[in-house]
Amino acid sequence: MAESQERTAASRLLENNVKRIVDENRREARRYRSLAQLAETIGMSAPSLTHALKNNPSLSTIQKIADALNVSVASLFTDERQIEGYITVGKHITRFHTEEELQNALATERERIHITKKK
Repeated sequence: MAESQERTAASRLLENNVKRIVDENRREARRYRSLAQLAETIGMSAPSLTHALKNNPSLSTIQKIADALNVSVASLFTDERQIEGYITVGKHITRFHTEEELQNALATERERIHITKKK
């Protein structure tokens, strides 16, 4: 069950990222203006590409998609909304994993700086 859910999540992420990249191409007047054009370039029909994106495509299909879009395979599986990092202010280090955590960390550090300036 967990493997099936992971595979489904990975397929959704892949499908969303391919659509996002194709959409960015369309907005920037690049090579692929639709999934149908991408499908044709990699030697698939549009319905076959759509089916593959929704149902765990083969590694060779994923590689063809990445090559055609001029991106890495890894970028097709990366959630661009996911962020991670550190904020260091003086000796205080705050780690964050989401945009919300980043906003909270920034607010906390702003408050910490404001309190320090008042003293």
